[in-house]
Amino acid sequence: MQQHHVILCATRCALDTLRDKDSIEAFMRKLAYATHSQIVHGPTVVARKGSFPGVTAVAITHSAHLVMHTFVPEREALLEVYSYISVETAEVRDAFLSHFKEDVANMKLVDFTKWRYEDIECEEPNCTRRASRDWHGRKVCQDHYDTYRDGESRARESSFEND
Repeated sequence: MQQHHVILCATRCALDTLRDKDSIEAFMRKLAYATHSQIVHGPTVVARKGSFPGVTAVAITHSAHLVMHTFVPEREALLEVYSYISVETAEVRDAFLSHFKEDVANMKLVDFTKWRYEDIECEEPNCTRRASRDWHGRKVCQDHYDTYRDGESRARESSFEND
């Protein structure tokens, strides 16, 4: 079965588009339409406070999940689309850019549909294992992924202890 996985990240977004839960909910519905999917649950839209102020939205469709995170201080938005049916990346990109009032120069698009892990070596220096995971855009082997994940967890735990 072909799977389609697209992640978009935009910077320098208009602040009003990052905070408005109603417009983000409308965007998620528009995105479901753009991906030719019917929403079966959601969209659920929640405002976040604390260390990462912004909004998180999730919608589950009959063939996909759609996840949106906005980060107000950084003026960033991140969108993930994972689908079992064909997704037109250009339609998703255009809807995303239109909503966040962005231009292509300020957006990064990663289409994981177009590459296969088994054809790629781990991107860590001196590692010859096959990549099986993605760590913040880097294709890494399971060992490096576990190392980074564990290090991030320890750093997060120590920051909670210091608060």
